[in-house]
Amino acid sequence: MLRMCIIVTSILILTLLATLPSLAADTVKKVPTRDEIEDKYKWNLEDIYASTAAWEADLANAESMLPAIDSFKGRLGESGGTLFDFLKLHEKLWITVDQLYVYSYMKLDSDTRQSQYQELSDRIGAFDTRVVAAESFVRPEILAIEPSKLQGFFSQTPKLGDFRHYLEDIQRAREHTLTPEAEEVLASAGNIARGPNKLFTMLDDADIEYGTITDENGNKVELTKERYHKILESENRQVRREASEVYNGAYKNYMNTLAANLSNSVYSDVFFAKSRKYGSTLDYRLDQYNIPPSVVENLVAATNANFAPLHRYTALQKKVLGYDTLFTYDTSVPLVKGVEFEIPWDEAVEMVKKATEPLGKQYSADLANGFNSGWIDVYETEGKSSGAYSWGAYGTHPYVLMNYNGTVNAASTLAHEMGHAMHSFYSKQNQSYTNANYATFVAEVASTVNEILLNDYLMKTILDKNQKKYVVNKFIETVLGTYYVQVMFHEFEAETHDVVENGGSLSSESMTAMYHEIFQKYFGPDLYIPEGRDIGWARISHFYSAFYVYQYATSFSAATMIASRILEGDTKARDAYLEMLHSGGNDYPIELLKKAGVDMTKPDAINSVLTLFDTLVGEMEELTLN
Repeated sequence: MLRMCIIVTSILILTLLATLPSLAADTVKKVPTRDEIEDKYKWNLEDIYASTAAWEADLANAESMLPAIDSFKGRLGESGGTLFDFLKLHEKLWITVDQLYVYSYMKLDSDTRQSQYQELSDRIGAFDTRVVAAESFVRPEILAIEPSKLQGFFSQTPKLGDFRHYLEDIQRAREHTLTPEAEEVLASAGNIARGPNKLFTMLDDADIEYGTITDENGNKVELTKERYHKILESENRQVRREASEVYNGAYKNYMNTLAANLSNSVYSDVFFAKSRKYGSTLDYRLDQYNIPPSVVENLVAATNANFAPLHRYTALQKKVLGYDTLFTYDTSVPLVKGVEFEIPWDEAVEMVKKATEPLGKQYSADLANGFNSGWIDVYETEGKSSGAYSWGAYGTHPYVLMNYNGTVNAASTLAHEMGHAMHSFYSKQNQSYTNANYATFVAEVASTVNEILLNDYLMKTILDKNQKKYVVNKFIETVLGTYYVQVMFHEFEAETHDVVENGGSLSSESMTAMYHEIFQKYFGPDLYIPEGRDIGWARISHFYSAFYVYQYATSFSAATMIASRILEGDTKARDAYLEMLHSGGNDYPIELLKKAGVDMTKPDAINSVLTLFDTLVGEMEELTLN
């Protein structure tokens, strides 16, 4: 079953969107420990399990269900009643597994150095694989039920209708489902397949040390991911250069290891796709949610035909900053100077609440409850997982991990993650477990609508002209990071998988060359990519979830259309959007978006984003050059 794990690419986007921190310190400014943070700024994982002992008891409970699961083997085609009874047991088991999984991993993410939670996450990961293997008979047996017989089951057992979409989706994949024995082998390989992602996560969050740099005031500052992405907006070029060299150098030290690890991940992707008789890994990933290949083909083609606005923006950065050569570590410097725009946490919360008021009173009330009920882990602490995400399990409220730093981008990230959280909240509130799980293709719409609403709110409420210019600049970077950069990442993924699918191999040198070429194509001739920046591929966690990132671009496109209608006061559009949030995954994502008023099989939404970006760049040219 698909776990409700929606992890955003904050680290990817923050490379382009971060802001400058206050770094002054007497010696080296340390990251606070978890004990130094007030409880009101921490998520309350005890809402899932009160203690590790309770977690252990629930794991034992889940293990006790496996014999009952096994008792249904060979019987799913007996009757509608038998099939229904199995599916209810299946839901009960997976609700428990998800809660065990989410608790252990979020405990670990709170401090990745805690070996006890590493052990819990390892154990539930292994049990997850056991459950998948124990249920390997399910898909083949459901496929063995003839479509006409299955329709008869729906008539005989009306309550089986709750599982109609799930069952018909399995039948849709008939030609890609293997024998029970082969399915069991693939299921058992799941833990091995997760290995590269796990290795990258531990290396990236727990083992890599970035060292220290000297800030503008001559103070030594311990470099972290969060601080690095803020430092990139420093007006001091030497500080940016040093931070870039130190940060990328840390990955370069592990470059061959990271290349071998990513290569293994790609080989794993290709293995599973070929095992299921797909022509490519991309075909496999798209078919999981019935996404027509034309959606991605149109996305890449339209983007490649519209590099001109992005190249204009890079040229604008070079001109406004006054550099003969624009380096990659220069691209996050604001084009508007001297703007003070610190947003304390409590103010950011109020901004997000105000910005999302167009979504209606009920949404506002539920959002306010989320802010006050232990959903969010706010600040960066020692050992805490980087970036930001929303996650949760059925039967519990959603959770949000933040590393809030007081910037405009951090406030936007908060709006983004709470969009995910509210989507999960409504989905679980209104759908069964089976129908609550929604695809990323839809998920990123919910988060991005909130970002767009926040940007609109800022533009309408900020009175200072320079701050308004700053917000326009930030929104340009939001579109750049959420749309263009994600399509760029997709092209890199497509090329690496194409190499392996055609019998080739990957190395640090070949992936660096690929990344350099694609990066240069997107950002144009006015950007110089220094040695070391080519290894951006080595630090992108989403490359371990193949063909995930393109959905940020498609979702941003859909969200742009939806948000514009809501802001125009179209209550029907708002209600249709809220209905989509309530629908979870009870239909295919393309169909859910159609119900919300956006047809992603047509180019309208993609073209609207490209037009928006062109307009924003033109506006920024006018504001800065005149």
